[in-house]
Amino acid sequence: MTFDSAEELNKISEHFPVARLVLRLRVDNKNATFAMGDKFGCNRRECFQLLHMAKDLKLNVVGICFHVGSSNHDPDAFSGAIADARRTYDLATSLGFDITLLDIGGGYPGEKGTKDMFLKAADVIKENLDKHFPSEMELSIISEPGTFFVASAFTLFAKIIGKRVNEAENNTKAKEIMYYIYESVYKSFVVSLFSDDPVDPQPLVANDGPKEQSIIWGITCDGLDKIKGFCMLPEMNVGDWLMFESMGAYTITLNTPFNGFPSAGILHRASKMTEEDLRKRELLIEIVDCAS
Repeated sequence: MTFDSAEELNKISEHFPVARLVLRLRVDNKNATFAMGDKFGCNRRECFQLLHMAKDLKLNVVGICFHVGSSNHDPDAFSGAIADARRTYDLATSLGFDITLLDIGGGYPGEKGTKDMFLKAADVIKENLDKHFPSEMELSIISEPGTFFVASAFTLFAKIIGKRVNEAENNTKAKEIMYYIYESVYKSFVVSLFSDDPVDPQPLVANDGPKEQSIIWGITCDGLDKIKGFCMLPEMNVGDWLMFESMGAYTITLNTPFNGFPSAGILHRASKMTEEDLRKRELLIEIVDCAS
């Protein structure tokens, strides 16, 4: 059970004093799309106070955790966080706590094209764990790689249902094309309410036409339903389709029924290698069933 405030410790002491507790550290990371520092975690001074408070309350602190933020773009963020975890570990053990767990959280990129960034993060993590938490310490070290596993597993396709062309004005304003698609920030694109940087619309069918300044709007009546505020696309038409890769994280799980539009349908597709492997497994099961 994690804690990062005196109020939480008092609550645990009253209702579940036998809990095995994990102290959450604050990580301020401006290079994460969804930073966690403003909401969760405690700084060094607060760590000192909370560990002393936990000792006075006779609570059992067994671990330390942190999260560098979802969609983290700075592998070096792990370096400072792991160093802070070691300082906290030393303080906790000096107070008599038996620290057996380190949770280094998530923040690992899983979108297509981020392999190099992931490998850099892995190198930074390994180097700093070897330095601050060598294997002879015998800690259980875990992480939370949710986005890494699911982001690239889904590709979203959305039909253009409306189009509006704003022509250039006396060389003071460039031509701009607005597309309205059968999707929404209230459906699969909640990320756009915070930052539309990860959203990368591409024509489903190759189009070699000149690229125009474009905006992608969602289907609802809300003026905030803007999926992509600026992108460069070849001119497209109503009925054409846009493709958005790496849509497996924080998308369909956050769908709402706003304006009554249904959620996107899901079609499963396997690679040829996976399909052949599954067929072999099915055949093996049939053989075993017949034999038994």
